[in-house]
Amino acid sequence: MVLVEVPLHELQPATDPAKKTMSVHCSLLALVKDSSGAVVDKLSRDRNFLVTQEQLAGGNFLDKLSLSLPAGKYTLESVVIDRNSSKSGIQRSEFEVPPVPAGVGISSLAVLRSYAPNTKPADANDPFQFQGGAITPTLDPAVKREANAMLRLFFTVYQASSVAAKPTVEIEFLQDGKSLTKVPMQLPPADAQGRIPYVMTIPAAGIPPGSYEVRATARQGDSTAMAKTTVQIVP
Repeated sequence: MVLVEVPLHELQPATDPAKKTMSVHCSLLALVKDSSGAVVDKLSRDRNFLVTQEQLAGGNFLDKLSLSLPAGKYTLESVVIDRNSSKSGIQRSEFEVPPVPAGVGISSLAVLRSYAPNTKPADANDPFQFQGGAITPTLDPAVKREANAMLRLFFTVYQASSVAAKPTVEIEFLQDGKSLTKVPMQLPPADAQGRIPYVMTIPAAGIPPGSYEVRATARQGDSTAMAKTTVQIVP
């Protein structure tokens, strides 16, 4: 799943004085290249939608584009074009699709922006589903350290059908390479496809400001799988 997130304040709105509305119009294009530089997939979307002044000032628009790739190393080149101003933004990143593991597996860790219960995504294979609701992730790793603010990370553990033991997962926080704490998490049963989606929730007010590496290590029998990400707790 390719995620493209655009700060709305970077887009120029079009206003409709008669209806007293504002709208933004942007086009998204993503090129996926293999390790030789050959384009293996192309994704594109055109988005035109209404926004409020509050959303325009501080909101982000996130789009999800799905694709299927064999194991290997890839480069993602994404472009966002503002159709109202003709300005564009470009970003390049690298990622790897690992081979299907013989034992337990784990997805990437995604910072959760919001959760909509009793909501089914348009794509039945959308991985951002949890307990009958839809997850909206964010690429912004910053979480404000304030009352009632939560650091939420979403991930999925993939249970190995060939291993009798049930999978477990441990969350570890590190700063400057030093381990600060390790917390075991209780996982619910896997679904019919062997997937265990999980949302880790920690009050942000109890975490000192700074940059942290978060690791999630899944274990099942003798097999292990690990995913990590970086989050920032800001005052």
